[in-house]
Formats: sequence, structure tokens, C-alpha cells
Amino acid sequence: MKVKMPPWALMLALCCSVALASDEKVQKLVQSLKTEQRASDRAQAAVMMVEAYNKDGVLALVDALKDENPGVRGNAAWAIAAIVQKQKGQAAAWNPDCVAALVRILKDTQAPGRDYAAWTLGFLIPAAKSAIPDLIEALKDKDLELRISAARTLGILGPEAKDAVPLLAKGLEEKDAQCRDYHFVEALGKIGLPAVPGIVECFKSPVIAVRLKAALALGLMGPRQSAPEAAAALALALKDADADVRGAVAEACGKTKAKPAVPGLIQTLQDGSAEVRAKAAGALGEIGPESAKESLPALLQALKEDKEKGVRHHAALALGKLGPAAKDAVPALLDALKDEAWHLRYAAAWGLEGVGAAVAEVVSSLAAALQDEHPYFRFRAAAALGKFGPAAKDAAAALLEAQYRDNGDDLARSYYCVHALAAIGADAVPALVAGLQDKRAALRDDAATALGLLKPPGAKAALGALTEGLKDESALVREKCAVALGRMGADAKPAIGALLPLIKDGNADVSVNAILVIGNLGRETPEVVSAFVQAWKQSKPDDRGRIGDELVKARSAAVPALIEALKLETDKDARAALAGYLDKIGTPEAKKAAEEAKKQAFILSDWRRRL
Repeated sequence: MKVKMPPWALMLALCCSVALASDEKVQKLVQSLKTEQRASDRAQAAVMMVEAYNKDGVLALVDALKDENPGVRGNAAWAIAAIVQKQKGQAAAWNPDCVAALVRILKDTQAPGRDYAAWTLGFLIPAAKSAIPDLIEALKDKDLELRISAARTLGILGPEAKDAVPLLAKGLEEKDAQCRDYHFVEALGKIGLPAVPGIVECFKSPVIAVRLKAALALGLMGPRQSAPEAAAALALALKDADADVRGAVAEACGKTKAKPAVPGLIQTLQDGSAEVRAKAAGALGEIGPESAKESLPALLQALKEDKEKGVRHHAALALGKLGPAAKDAVPALLDALKDEAWHLRYAAAWGLEGVGAAVAEVVSSLAAALQDEHPYFRFRAAAALGKFGPAAKDAAAALLEAQYRDNGDDLARSYYCVHALAAIGADAVPALVAGLQDKRAALRDDAATALGLLKPPGAKAALGALTEGLKDESALVREKCAVALGRMGADAKPAIGALLPLIKDGNADVSVNAILVIGNLGRETPEVVSAFVQAWKQSKPDDRGRIGDELVKARSAAVPALIEALKLETDKDARAALAGYLDKIGTPEAKKAAEEAKKQAFILSDWRRRL
């Protein structure tokens, strides 16, 4: 019975076939795009074009944007975008032709895929620059989908689309249930400085949503693209009648670092809306140390007196962003560390970290905070102490205790403790050495971990304690001590003798790490080579690989011991492995011994076969 293969299977076989030339594949797919009756088959052909395409194929995809089925149009647009991305930023020679075809669709008021055409042009930069006039014209169309797609692409084109600003500004009046009207806001922000006058005019609109979107657009420009007229307009808009607009304007002041708006932001700290006050505080923090002289008193007042904890929270964060210029805020931030609201305590710790005043009272207060009931506040306190570095040495013991408590509870929070100890450096060693003597195995493990993170020669003072830790009853502690010694480098060579017994440790992780550490510290010394060879002999075949690798890395220093082991070894597989190590070492003496071993193995094998 003759079975007819379905069209999708035919196309799949076509794309997977190596017999057909690429151009032939494309022609088959183009034919499917144009003639298949089922929309699903045409849509599938569009997707498959990504794997086999040329100029004719891409132009066929462009033509498919006019397909009556939205699924086909969507797949065609996606395929064009995917093909462009596969070009790795290099404009293909046929991109201008593709742009011209897309523009023809834009101009065809009867074509169903005009919005897809406008959207696809955004992927054909810089060739799509020639389409700017047509995209601007599309902004006047009655079809909202088309206007949104055109706005998106004009934003991608950036400042070169400056002629679109009046219509894009008018587009801020658009309303879309799916919030796609944000593309108008984003486009104005991406166009940058040329769009500022048009956006400023929008603040005069009686429509609240337009003024709100104008503030968002200015905020998207960031500090590099802000202009004096934008800062002046934002400062004026801080007095807007609508609280949502005032809040958005305050955020935009922070994002653009609009220093001329500082006086207005300070006044806004007295706004009737707590949300607006919080955003004004945040904006003063974003503007940063340059405005500290003016903003510090107002932020301090907000931290101390505002009735809303959310405002005080943002004031504390803002003070931290002012940096050392806000050192006078330390007493108020210390008071906030004791607040009943954990998020305010968190913000106060963050503020102290930013101010960087690592005085004794601050260090002791943050060390005490490590015992707080709220985990997020604890890790923020640990992060602040870590930022202080050696100045936080008096908190080392408290950090180790906090690391122990949080290690089993939340690894992310314990991370901050152990790295704070590492940041304190050599000054944390006494507390960490004491930790290695603790009765709690988990705390000993944490102490060894922290010592392993100290930069050389920070942990040198702990050499004796780490060496002693190699005998710990806990395998995890033994492993961490070995790793810490390995990170000390040459300073840990005196510990090689204590590390050697760990090669035969019953715990595989301890053994593996010991082998690696010993190898790095002195794999070429006779003592280490001999110990490695003996350990190799006594290990199971599956466990010999690591030791063998270290012997190969020892190069000529390991050759005499390997040759001697080869002479005494009777197991054929072990002899083959030893010969392999010698062969890898590759010195004349090693190669000669390896060749002799292979010959003996061949003779013995031949003798056994004959027998």
C-alpha cells in the first residue's frame, strides 16, 4: 500500500537531508510558504527557513508577513529576526532589499501584516535607517498595533529618529490594556537629548497619564543624556497636583542625577504622600555625594522624624549612598539599628556600610546585630563588617558564630559571614584558630573554610592550627584544613609530612584533596614521590588515577621510583599503568623503561598464547 507522507514530514526530511543543496532546500521551503493550503504547514516552513536561507528565502519570509493567518505572519517575523541574529551583527548584502520589501508592506494599507513589518525592521539595523520616514508615517495610522510596532523600532534607531519625537510624544496619550503603549515612552528615552523638548512639553498636558509617562521617559535617559532643560522641567514637575506624577518625577530626578532639582527634592521630603517622600529620599541618594551638603540635613531629619518607616528606610539607604560625606549621620543610623522594624534595621546597616565609618561603636553594634532574630538583617550586618575589612577585627569571633548558626539554615547568608572574615584578613586569624579548637565540628569546619579564603600570607599564622586540624575526627574538617593549606602556597610546605597520611584517608574527598595539595606543594621531592608510589601500590585500581596524574606531573623526579615499582610489580594491568605513566613523562630514560615493559608484556602474552 502506498502511504502519502504529510507535508510537515516532507519539510522535516528536506531540512535534514544532506543530499540536497542549500539553495534547493530554500526553493522547496519558499514553494511551501507560497502554495501550502494549510496555515500550519506554511508556518512550519517559515520556521525551517532559519536553518536554510538565502536572499530569496528571506524575501519570501517578508512576503509571508502579508499572509492571511496571524500564526504564519508571526513565524515569518520571528524567522527574519532569527536569521538577522545569526549574521552576528554583520549586515547581509541583501538587507537593504529586505528593508525595501518591508517598507512596501508598510505602505500597503490593505496588507494584514503591517505591524509585523514595522516590528521586523527593528532587527535590520543599520539598513532600516532608510525606513525612518515610513515608520514616522506609520505613527499616524489608525491601527494601534502598527503604531506600537513603529514606536518600538524608532526607539531602537535612537537619536537618528529624532524627527519622530512630536508623534511619539503624542503617542504618550495612547492607552493599551496590555501596557504596550510603554514602547512610546521607551522610544523617547532611547532617542535621548533630541527628545527632551518634546517630553518637557508633555508636562503641560492636563492628562495625568501623559505627565506620568513623560517623567518615565526622562528617567530612561539616565545621567549621561540628561539636559539642563530636563532638570529644570523635573524640578518644576515635583509640584504636580498628582502624587503618582510627583513620585515618578522624583525617581526620574534620581536616575538622571538632576542636581538642579535637589532643592525641590528636599521640599518634597515634606510631601503629603509617604510614597512620594520615600522616592524623593531615594533620588537624593542617587544624586550622591555631590549634593551631600544640601541633602544631608534634610535626609537626617527624615530618618529621625518621619512617621512612616518606609520613608525612614529610604532615608537610611540614601545616607549610605552619600558615602563618607554623611559621617555625621552615624549616630542616627546607630539608633535606627535598634528599630523594631527589621527592614529599617536592614537599611541602617546598609547606610553604615556606605558611610564607611568603621569606628568601634559601629563595629560592636553590627557585631551585636549578628545575633538578631531576622536573617536578612543579620546578613546585611555581616556584609557591612566585611566592607570595613581589617577595621572590623573585633567582630571576627561574632562573625564565626553567625557563620556557624546560619550555615545549616541559609547558605546565602552564611556566605557573607565567611567572606567578611576573609576580608578582615590576618587580623581574623586568632579568632579562627580558636574556632578550630571548638567542640562543634561544624564551627571548626567554618573556621577552616574562612582560613582557606585568606589571601597569602594572611593565614600563615594559622599553619600550626591547620596542620593539627588534619587529624580532626571530622572528615569535613580534615578536608577543609587540607584545602586551606593548599591555598597558602609555599608557606604550607612544612605541613607536607602531616598531609602524607591523608593520601590513605578513608574518606575519598579528604584523600583526593590531600593528593592535590601535596602535589602542588612538593610533588618533585623524593619524600612525596615515594609516598605517592607506595599509596598507588596500596590503592584499588579505580582509585589510582589521581596519584598517577601527580606522578606524571613530577616528571623526571618520579622516573626512578616508577622504574623500581615496575620491576617489582607482577600484575599485568598495574605494569601497563606504570609503563603508561613513564610514557607520558617522556624523558629518554622513562621512554626506554616504558618500551622495555611493553616488550616484556608482549613476550609474556605470546608465550602464554603458545602455551
